[in-house]
Amino acid sequence: RRLHRHHRRGLCRSRSPAGTFTLGYWDIRGLAAPARMMLAYRGAAFEDRTYSLQPQAGGGWGSLAWFDTDRPPLRERNAFINLPYLVDHESGIVVSQSTALYQFLGRKLGLMGENEAERAATEQTLAQVPPPHNRAPRKSVKARRRERGGEGCRPER
Repeated sequence: RRLHRHHRRGLCRSRSPAGTFTLGYWDIRGLAAPARMMLAYRGAAFEDRTYSLQPQAGGGWGSLAWFDTDRPPLRERNAFINLPYLVDHESGIVVSQSTALYQFLGRKLGLMGENEAERAATEQTLAQVPPPHNRAPRKSVKARRRERGGEGCRPER
């Protein structure tokens, strides 16, 4: 079986999972998908807590399970709480914001590298590949400019 380069270089050393976790996110793959993959890869026990949006009386959408039930007590533990979030039941730490969550899990599960050079390469990779939601607004702004006749757009190459 052929191993990926990071396996051959020892970046993914076998290590038993530490503690149990709760991972919370909307009921889509989205920004929680990498965290789910990391937890599954290490065989860590975790609750995959998902939230669904429901139509609200008077219009709009909401999730009572997230906004009214789960978020308030988590906000007391982490002022930046948002989806996705991770609760580490072993340490009591609550982490929010996707990149911070990936880095926390990487350290906790032994996926961040064995030395400074490997950790730097891992952090660089995280910074190089932005989440899809960061690219979408730029695309829609460009599309709107093109619809207005290209005002403010750079010429196509």
